[in-house]
Amino acid sequence: MISGTATKVTHILLIEDKKAHQDLVLSAFRNDPEPFRVSVAVNLREARQITERDLPDLIISDWILSDGKGLDILVRTDGIVTVPLIIMTSYGDEHLAVEIMKSGAIDYVVKSTTNFKEIPHIARRAIRDLVNIRERKQAENAVRDSEKRLADIISFLPDAVLAIDNEGRIIAWNKAIEQMTGVAAEEMLGKGNYEYSLPFYGERRPILIDIILIKDEEIEKKYLNLKRDGKRISLEAYIPTLFGGKGAYLWGTASPLYDSAGNRIGAIEIIRDITEQKKIALALEKSEERFRHISGIITDFAYSCKQETGGVFLLDWITEAVRTITGFPVHEILAMGCWRSIIVEEDLQVFDDNIGVLLPGMSSQCELRIRTKDGAIRWVRCFAECTSDPDCPECNRLYGGCQDITNGKLAEEKLHKSELRSVMLLKAIPDMMFVISREGVYRDFNVPDPTVLAIPVDQILGTNIRDSGFLKESTDAIIYHIAEALRTKKLQLFEYELMIAGSKRQYEARIVALNKDDVLGIVRDITDRKQVEEALRQSEARYRLLADNIADVLWVLNIDTMKWTYMSPSVERLRGYTIEEVLTQSVKDVMTPASYAYIQKVMPERMQRFNSNEPGQNTYLDEIEQ
Repeated sequence: MISGTATKVTHILLIEDKKAHQDLVLSAFRNDPEPFRVSVAVNLREARQITERDLPDLIISDWILSDGKGLDILVRTDGIVTVPLIIMTSYGDEHLAVEIMKSGAIDYVVKSTTNFKEIPHIARRAIRDLVNIRERKQAENAVRDSEKRLADIISFLPDAVLAIDNEGRIIAWNKAIEQMTGVAAEEMLGKGNYEYSLPFYGERRPILIDIILIKDEEIEKKYLNLKRDGKRISLEAYIPTLFGGKGAYLWGTASPLYDSAGNRIGAIEIIRDITEQKKIALALEKSEERFRHISGIITDFAYSCKQETGGVFLLDWITEAVRTITGFPVHEILAMGCWRSIIVEEDLQVFDDNIGVLLPGMSSQCELRIRTKDGAIRWVRCFAECTSDPDCPECNRLYGGCQDITNGKLAEEKLHKSELRSVMLLKAIPDMMFVISREGVYRDFNVPDPTVLAIPVDQILGTNIRDSGFLKESTDAIIYHIAEALRTKKLQLFEYELMIAGSKRQYEARIVALNKDDVLGIVRDITDRKQVEEALRQSEARYRLLADNIADVLWVLNIDTMKWTYMSPSVERLRGYTIEEVLTQSVKDVMTPASYAYIQKVMPERMQRFNSNEPGQNTYLDEIEQ
């Protein structure tokens, strides 16, 4: 039976074998202001035929039917009820009601004249309740998916992550911090009372993350290099107990955690192992120190100028290194009369104000630009000292040298840009992250500094990775590693380069499968690390090149044992000894009587011990200028 208008209306399936009860229900729907379309079946067989050809929005069924129970008509998809069911019975029973509701029915109605009249209202409420249930289920599923995705992201971050709630209980302890401390997450999650400090300090005590939750000046005093940026704090520290006692330099940053309503629910700390960077920086510092000793004697290229009539300094000597920096061979530079000729016009005044005004006994240095033979511009640092010419007492002579600092200037510019990016990275997790589907579509994208991309982040979501212009030639490599991560279920680690705003940047990417269709990518900018490694390599090469190729003999002497520890190759030409022979001899065997007498004069105590075969207590290296 069908009642109501022909427009789209709510479809009700009534399963009732008693004609009188059918009529009462149909009458109630006809008298309701809202139109309904009602189909009637007397048993489950007829009801199933109706649902197969015309699925209803709601089923109202008698509890007991001739071929089964009303609950048997429940429509389910993947075990979930998709059509709400109201069961009607001729008598009320609390236990029966509980059984019916547990079985999947949305409501339970005892047959009565009053309840028959209320059937349309009960039907609307049942449909509305099912919609609410579905929406709640969808919301709960979305929350679970979001929480799982967040947990997966935190778990696979290359940096250690620790999070606690307002009571100090651990709510996040990822794989990286497991590797760092040797303590598994299942041993830590849910624990309080500063449990997280034990792997780091061996005692229960507040650490960096606690400063977010507790304002205590005594705690902050323990961290001398603590830095604040709004509500975010950070510091560097050396922890000797980590990695099985090997120790590690750590950089940590902590900030509050908030819920969607803006309420603080805890704090999070991100800990990065910077041990390798520290080692490289220390090695670079030592290498640069050695290089500074050499550069005090030999610069990148050295020159000499003689003051002619009228006070003009004309170039009369310059080292071959000038060709490496300027591209001009020595004879062409000498023909110019003064290497001042290749200085960029805007910097000539800098040269004149610092070098051109020197008088005997004065020295100076400055930085300026020169133009190379092929037209390129390079930065140099100029050193100069003015002395009286021993061959012409009324004339002056200018001795100087120049170092190529172009790479340093470019590095300063890149460092400035990197520092600006670092400030932005501190506002969030300090890495670019994305979630991409098997088909290459961006599902999620997070970049601490949106300016590194050619397009806004919101325009990336939903697009294909092949269409993202900012990846350029690295697209194929990333697509390959996405496929490998999904195929092997193993972490993919690789490096690639991008041109960002005209500057070449180097990145380290980690890609791991989140599920069978999606991968998580974490991208870290490693340009600075690569630059430091390259600077170390160049510094070592420069140091060795200078030491091995200078014309004079450069040596290092242990002044306790009076044994040579280094001798430059030029000793073979100047002294006739091989380096191996010199290194087995003492200072007395090699030096001239005058030089040996000078050593005895400036170090009488040590020479006395040496001559009497009484070596000192402390042995160390020192460099002596001959």
